[in-house]
Amino acid sequence: MFEKFCDILCLEKRFITVEINPPHGASIDGLIEDIKKHNLQDKVTGFSCTDNPLAKLKMSGVLSAIKVQQEFGKPVIATMSMRDKNKLSLQSTLLGANDFDLRCILALTGDPAKFSDQPDVKGVLERDSTLLLSIIHHLNKGVDYSNKALIPAPKP
Repeated sequence: MFEKFCDILCLEKRFITVEINPPHGASIDGLIEDIKKHNLQDKVTGFSCTDNPLAKLKMSGVLSAIKVQQEFGKPVIATMSMRDKNKLSLQSTLLGANDFDLRCILALTGDPAKFSDQPDVKGVLERDSTLLLSIIHHLNKGVDYSNKALIPAPKP
């Protein structure tokens, strides 16, 4: 799927995505049905899936992205926010996503936790999105953030 994404970008073809905001609930099936109902999968090149925008509780953006990518066979860009995850969680999520061939990541710092709909929520925010980019760079080299080899190495 990632290769398809790269091929389209390299050929300088038009690349149109529709942003998907996962639900405040335990299933994205209703959203998938809405996409099918409006034939959006035939009108776009791919999708983009958000990660708890405005610090509001939603279903996991990465897991939603995997399901949408498998359902429609189109590339999905998964947004990942630094706000809710530390280095360990970020690496773990990226390694899992890689095994499902979800390799298009939009690195974001994230909206402040003070906007959350969850009482007294605190952001993790070890650093801004440059840390996530550095983690992705390490994983693309086949090592974790502490430079330990990953066996098997993830697909870049």
